Amino acid sequence: MRAKITVDINDLHPSGNGIAHDPQFGHIYVPFTFPGERLDVTLREEIRPGKWHADRVALPAAHCSHAGRCGGCVWPGAPYAEQLTWKKTLLLRAARAIPQLASLPVNLHAAPQVSGFRNRVHLHANFFQGDLEFGFYGRGSRALVAIEDCPVAEAPLREVMSALAGVKKGGWPASENFGFGIELIHLREENSKIMMILYASPLRKATLAEAIPRFAALDPNLLVREAFRSQEDVFVWQRLPGATMYTKPGVFQQGNTAQSDTIRGLIAAEISARRPDVVFDLYCGSGNYSLPLHGLVGRVFGCDDNPLSITMAQFNAGRNGITNTAYVCGDAANVLQRRKDLGWPEQADLVIVDPARYGMSAAVIGELGQMRPPRLFYISNHRESFIRDARQLLAAGFKPEKLELVDFFPHTPHLDIVSIWTHSGSSAGPNSV
Repeated sequence: MRAKITVDINDLHPSGNGIAHDPQFGHIYVPFTFPGERLDVTLREEIRPGKWHADRVALPAAHCSHAGRCGGCVWPGAPYAEQLTWKKTLLLRAARAIPQLASLPVNLHAAPQVSGFRNRVHLHANFFQGDLEFGFYGRGSRALVAIEDCPVAEAPLREVMSALAGVKKGGWPASENFGFGIELIHLREENSKIMMILYASPLRKATLAEAIPRFAALDPNLLVREAFRSQEDVFVWQRLPGATMYTKPGVFQQGNTAQSDTIRGLIAAEISARRPDVVFDLYCGSGNYSLPLHGLVGRVFGCDDNPLSITMAQFNAGRNGITNTAYVCGDAANVLQRRKDLGWPEQADLVIVDPARYGMSAAVIGELGQMRPPRLFYISNHRESFIRDARQLLAAGFKPEKLELVDFFPHTPHLDIVSIWTHSGSSAGPNSV
């Protein structure tokens, strides 16, 4: 029988798990807890002497009936102002070994709302014996936690989930255990239509296709598509002052549009103050951050290794009649190495980098160090990757100037770190091809 004890949560692990300190057992790590809570836990396992994993006995009282089981919200019910304070604390702790970062003030950009903010959700789903189940993975596992609603999703997405919950039993095509993915995207600019994208392995696509008519019948605003098949479909994603942005099935878009706008505003402020001639946008996706700001710069050169995203960036430029941008498909390091052959300038006045959670490669940082752009705008969505890259940027001659923390996902330790760097050896001069 596992020991049950009462603990006070007074700290947070970088993963977001609460930490208690018990005189008998030592450090106790408890998921779905937050500093300031006093609660009963059961000890699960001693991972090393004096360090235990534990589970809370009572599920947290929060905005969701799945709180404490679903891995989506790590801090369900925690006061939002305290969440922000702890996100900043976790970042500064990670940065404390780097004095150049630790000494900078951190500007916080809170989410405008803490529920109903996600305009894109990815559900895990399966068919079994003719039934449908869907939900999110549990914390730290691949066990499906079935749901019928998600309060952090926008209202139209919640309506689709409710409709799905109403047809779980019977009539679905697969008799065996059949796992697949469902992505729901709210297309606000398309009369609030919902794009449902279905993901499955190649061997299961034919069976999944049988279910499309039933999915499509759930809601008149539902556009059901198989991933990577309906590439002729193009939809309006956002109407921005600088451009109307389009998307299509399978193209990545941010899950919190309001905070994506916040980051674009930070970039616009930097660009407006300095009016750079040449901007490089590495890991550019579909041009989300650079393309709408084309009117504030001389030229934009972007790259991404996802061909579908680059096709969308080129489409966005063409549809908007934008002629001072050039987007190419390729690995960022390789593109920088071949930039002269690709028709890119040798130098850039500002470089924007927005890599996936793994961060930049050492080769990219090496190329940037040789290129020595006067300004580097680095967007990171992973604290550990950011700290690793920061060390390499410092070694390459860059110096951090600003730190902005943009909260995309309340109730989680996730954060987007927006940092501005200068290069000590940059040389201002004409940017010629």
